[in-house]
Amino acid sequence: MIAVSVATLLRIDELLHLQHDDIDLEARLITVQRGRQGTTKSGKVRHVPILDSALDVVRRRRLKRGASPLVFPGKGGRVRAQSPVTCAFKAALRRAQMDETLVWHALRHTGASWWVMSGGDIFRLSKLMGHADVKITQKTYAHLAPEAWHQDYHRLAFHVPTEPARVVEILRDHRGKLAGRRALAVDARETADLGARKYA
Repeated sequence: MIAVSVATLLRIDELLHLQHDDIDLEARLITVQRGRQGTTKSGKVRHVPILDSALDVVRRRRLKRGASPLVFPGKGGRVRAQSPVTCAFKAALRRAQMDETLVWHALRHTGASWWVMSGGDIFRLSKLMGHADVKITQKTYAHLAPEAWHQDYHRLAFHVPTEPARVVEILRDHRGKLAGRRALAVDARETADLGARKYA
């Protein structure tokens, strides 16, 4: 369940209600359409690809299929309760000496983060996760994109001189009118000490 959760970004409720009929191994698609309320959290059906990392797990679950239509059935082939699954998850974290404050939903965040960090499209990710608005996905994951700003490096292009600029002081007469200019410094280190004056 952990492997499928990370690779498909399904919520725990969606995993627990996932049926073999929802899985098309030939097309490598999962139709996410069930939950404890009868439908998904968003109320919308979505289609999730079976990535390479989850394909073998899903195939093995199909081979072990029993009388229950569920991919991860509980006792008697019924839908598992969430609490025993999350308790088993906590026990696995403890055995692996990992942070036991992690919750099952962190698996979904892990999968989404890896998707973005490996160059996956944020708009496709939004569809995979079943977010109502891509802005939700962008707000949470866009900063993880390794090339998020690469396409923007050339923007706002302008030239910065490598030689120190000529710095002058504006001279004014006793009435405050412009009376001329006077060169102050040609060395950048000297210029830094002239901050109290007005320059042009």
